[in-house]
Amino acid sequence: MTPYPVSQARPGWVIQRISSPHSAIVVANLPNGLDVIDSNYIGVDGSFVISRHPLTWSQLAGFTAYRATFMEQF
Repeated sequence: MTPYPVSQARPGWVIQRISSPHSAIVVANLPNGLDVIDSNYIGVDGSFVISRHPLTWSQLAGFTAYRATFMEQF
């Protein structure tokens, strides 16, 4: 997969932070961050859940965006 700056992420791309492992799928690139789906979002009861939620650009520090190169054929 080809790495890109997280600010260039588009729907369907994967973002990943290596230093404190975390990955998410991008739903939308917003003016103030990214709308993502991830599997270890902390829910209201303190448990980890799959959730769709926004992350601000400051929360995305240390993330890299990836677009699978095979997607270019579609």
